[in-house]
Amino acid sequence: MTNLLSPLRGIAVFACAIVLSCLPTGAHARPLHTVYEFQDSDGKEPGPWPLARDRGGNLYGITTNGGAYGCGVIFKLAPDRTETVLYALGQDNGECDDVGVILGPDGSLYGSSRGSTRLFKLAPDRTFSIIYKFSGSERGSPQLFDKKGNMYGISNGVSGQCGAVFRLTPSGQFSHVFVVNSPTFGCYVTALAGDAPGNLYGTTSSPFNSENGGVIFRVTPHGALTVLHTFRNPRNGENPQGLTIDAASNLYGTTDNGGHGCENSDPKGCGTVFRLTADGAFTVLHKFGDARGLGEPRGNPVLDENHNLYGVTTFAYGIYRISADGKMSVLYRLRPSLRSYISRGLLWNKGALYGGVKLVGSAEIFKLKP
Repeated sequence: MTNLLSPLRGIAVFACAIVLSCLPTGAHARPLHTVYEFQDSDGKEPGPWPLARDRGGNLYGITTNGGAYGCGVIFKLAPDRTETVLYALGQDNGECDDVGVILGPDGSLYGSSRGSTRLFKLAPDRTFSIIYKFSGSERGSPQLFDKKGNMYGISNGVSGQCGAVFRLTPSGQFSHVFVVNSPTFGCYVTALAGDAPGNLYGTTSSPFNSENGGVIFRVTPHGALTVLHTFRNPRNGENPQGLTIDAASNLYGTTDNGGHGCENSDPKGCGTVFRLTADGAFTVLHKFGDARGLGEPRGNPVLDENHNLYGVTTFAYGIYRISADGKMSVLYRLRPSLRSYISRGLLWNKGALYGGVKLVGSAEIFKLKP
C-alpha cells in the first residue's frame, strides 16, 4: 500500500533532512552491512516487500527500477553474494508497478504485475507466465500457500471498492474466501497470515470517519469467519497494516495510526505494535511517538527464535526491536533524506535481519545483526 505522509509529517521529514538534528540517542547503534549493491543494469531501488528465502539459503526479491527495461528485475542472491537477474520486468508492454514475490512449494516465484491486476509465476527455469487476471477494479497480490499448494492473497476494489481474501488452486480455479461487505468489518484487507491447521488470519483497515479502526479476523478451512478483535479505541491503535503468527497461533501486528504522538496528523497517533494471544487477550506492546522519533510501522513484523519482534517504521525510517519482555529499542535509524528509505518488509535468517535500503546514490540489500 502507498505510504502517504500528511503535510505536517512531510514538513518534519524535510526539516530533518536539512539540519540533521532529528536523530535520537542511540541512532545507528548497529551498522547495516552491505550484502549486495545494485548497479542499475541489474536492478535499482529494492521494493518495499520482504525478501524470500529457499532451503539453500538463496534470497529472492524485486526491484522497482533499473534492469533492461527500467521497470526493475526479479533477482536471486546466492549465499556467496552473487546476484542473478532471473527476469527483467517491463518487457511485456513496458508497464511497471510490479509487487514483490513469494516462494511457492514448487520452487517458483509468484507475484503481481501491471498495478496488481495480474498474478504471475516465474518457474525455476525462468519461464514467466500470467496465471490469473483480475476483473473490473479488483487489484490483488499473493501472500501465502497452504499445504495443498493453494495460493491465498488479498485484494481490494471488490465490493464497493473494499477488499477480499482470495484463493487460487494449483489448477487455476479462483474464488473469494471472504469479501468485506459491512462497515463493521472495516474496508481494506491489509495483511494475511496462516497457521499449520489451515486457518487464515487477517486485518482490515477503515476509511477515515468510519465506524471503527479495522479488525483482526480468522477464517477456518471450512469458511467460518470470526472477528477476533475490533480497533474501537484509537489509543490502542487503528488501521492495522501488518501481521505475523507464531507456532502457538499468537498474532503480532502493527497499526500505522492511533496510540499517541503525531497530534497534528489525521488520524492522530504514530502507530502501535500489538499482540493478540490464541485465547483472545489483546495487548499493546508499544506506542510510537515518544522521544525516539519513530512512527508509522508498516509491513509484517518478524519474530526470532527467542520471541523478539522486529519491524520497520516509515515515518523517520528505522528498524526497531521489541524484546520478549516488552522493551523497545531502536536498532537502526536512517539519516533523514527525501530520497532514502528502508524496505518495510524484513527477513529473519540465521541470527540476522535482511532487507533492502535505498540511500542517496546507492541501493543495497543489507544484513543487520541485533
